[in-house]
Amino acid sequence: MKQFKSLPLLAITFMVMLIASCKKTDMPMPDVAGKSNNGNMPDNPGFAENDVVLFWNEKASIILSGSFTPPAQTRYFAMVQIAVHDALNAIKPKYQRFAMVNERSHHANPDAAVASASYWTFKELNIGSNHPLDEWYAASIASIPEGESKIAGLALGKKAAEAIILNRAGDNFIMANQQLPQPEGVYPGDYKSTLPFSLPNMLKLKPCINGVL
Repeated sequence: MKQFKSLPLLAITFMVMLIASCKKTDMPMPDVAGKSNNGNMPDNPGFAENDVVLFWNEKASIILSGSFTPPAQTRYFAMVQIAVHDALNAIKPKYQRFAMVNERSHHANPDAAVASASYWTFKELNIGSNHPLDEWYAASIASIPEGESKIAGLALGKKAAEAIILNRAGDNFIMANQQLPQPEGVYPGDYKSTLPFSLPNMLKLKPCINGVL
């Protein structure tokens, strides 16, 4: 008889649990594209769309394919990529950051962060002035939903760009561009100066292979 008397209590307990599990939350529902309706939350925190990354990689190649020598191209392209890397890892930490190590913006839009980091690196370095940099930037962020998440992403990307530029400000790159005023050897086996990094007007050196005549 005791088993039957406990049945109403078990039934009531079960109903309470069922009602509690069915209670709806007030979280914003994403639309078909997976974006937050109010723009305050990124659709996938910390992960940018491949299209945005590839877009700015292509623009970087266009900008750096002008009068820059390969070493200069490598340096500037690396700075852009580090800015993007640091911005994304400030949203969703996964890898060690290089220059911007103390920022954290969990709700920043990653696509906005990528576009902003790339744009401001070129802008602050005064590289790409002969290209429609502002138009590229506007086009790359036009489809991102307006809201706090987009604003945070744009601000984060700019901080990442400023951080890597400040980090590399003392790397003596300008000095490395300059050809040292010292006599060069004229016999086979003597060392000859290699190409300067980013001064095409100084490329008046005799042909050599691996620094040897």
